Amino acid sequence: MKKFKLSITIILLTSLLISCEGSILEPEIPAGRRDYTIVVDTIDMQPLQFNTVWGSSMDNLWAGGYKFWNYNGSKWSSHFDTHAYGINAINGLSESNIWAVNHEGHIYHYDGLNWELNYRHGPDGNNPYFLADIWIDSPNNVYAVGGKFIRNGLQGIVLKYSSGEWKEVEIDSIKTFFRRIKKGNAGSKYYLIGNNVDLTYPDSSRIFELNGTKLKEIYLGEPFKESQPHINVINGNIYFSFNKTIHKYWNNQFIPVRNIDHPDVLNFFYGRSLNDLILPTAYGIMHYDGRSIEYIYKNPSFFGYAYHVFNNGFVAVGFDRNSFLNLIVRGTLK
Repeated sequence: MKKFKLSITIILLTSLLISCEGSILEPEIPAGRRDYTIVVDTIDMQPLQFNTVWGSSMDNLWAGGYKFWNYNGSKWSSHFDTHAYGINAINGLSESNIWAVNHEGHIYHYDGLNWELNYRHGPDGNNPYFLADIWIDSPNNVYAVGGKFIRNGLQGIVLKYSSGEWKEVEIDSIKTFFRRIKKGNAGSKYYLIGNNVDLTYPDSSRIFELNGTKLKEIYLGEPFKESQPHINVINGNIYFSFNKTIHKYWNNQFIPVRNIDHPDVLNFFYGRSLNDLILPTAYGIMHYDGRSIEYIYKNPSFFGYAYHVFNNGFVAVGFDRNSFLNLIVRGTLK
């Protein structure tokens, strides 16, 4: 009888662990470090600003705006004039496999030597397509998202790269402009943030789950009442933030896992763990170490656009509100 009870107990515990895997249970996480050495680089390309930043390491950074700019560990230099409105997103797998998208539906690829136009989505001439973000699972599985101009607004589009070519994913027609796409290591579902830009309805932010070609709305923000939601991947897990709270999405529900409710903090977050978060503000950059939120770079004139986190530091691109010079903040752990 005791052996039977023990077996039942083991089965129940095993079932509980399996059912909670990747869900609401979070392992104990050590406090994150905030002993950063901060260096601020200045680049003058007025009136244009950087929109995005990515890097394979702290010594190999790529920033994008009107042009691509590269930091090689000692200096910044410009590369490949796109002759377009600007680069919206850069993402990569390595220093020799990097992708980027821009305002005109262009997709660029870097092979370690040169940037080249890989694909143009939309007709020649007056291009109604706009790409905002790109996500890479593997060299043969890449997604780009954005929108195309239609009557009374924008319609969301999703593009997929596979077997050497780009194709539009046949999702349901939806009047939402997709501005972000992310995916965790587990599962096959992608998560997108969109903005309702149908001129007949109030603007609002929405979060979608993409499973193959099936698109499901899982979050709808209240128009004009909150800052935009955010999604990001930390240690292979995908998280969502709205109302200054970071959530996991499990069993069709948003489960709060961290509160970042500081007066200066926005909904955006980047990090190495849930106790090691870089938090953009309107006055600089803050850090959450699992216990408190404090400034690691304070500059009331700095407005940050994009961030990228490494094991040994972070980089942020933005501009100075007074001089309109582009600022690149590099923080390295001591």
